[in-house]
Amino acid sequence: MKFLGAVALSLLLPLSLAAQAPPTRGATLQWTDEQPGVFYNVYRFAGPCADATAFDKLNAAPVTSKSYADAGLAPGHYCYVVTAQTGDLESEHSNRAAAAAKPFAPRDVTIVVEIVLKTNGEVLAKMKASPSHAPIDPR
Repeated sequence: MKFLGAVALSLLLPLSLAAQAPPTRGATLQWTDEQPGVFYNVYRFAGPCADATAFDKLNAAPVTSKSYADAGLAPGHYCYVVTAQTGDLESEHSNRAAAAAKPFAPRDVTIVVEIVLKTNGEVLAKMKASPSHAPIDPR
């Protein structure tokens, strides 16, 4: 709240902040606000919201929309808050919203099965195959 003479000015905080973590290891934030002429600041804490103590501001330039994409997150838990700002007046933090960035699943995994047929210690046939069942090394 800022005092100008005997008049106190304050901004309402943004409402209904929600976070989603898409499979691209980022977070998409959305909130509601009906105040004209404001921009927003987005803050993040790396960890669960229950442990959040200090938040880091993410945006260098004012956010003018009611959404924000935080990309390139390492796997883990994140907590977000948003404030409304006009001039040098900034609101209190919005509600907290949590997002979890999951690790990517391993890619290009190949399973190779090797079959060896022996009779009396003598190798009769050897074959390696991949999941497509196509022989990859018939020996």
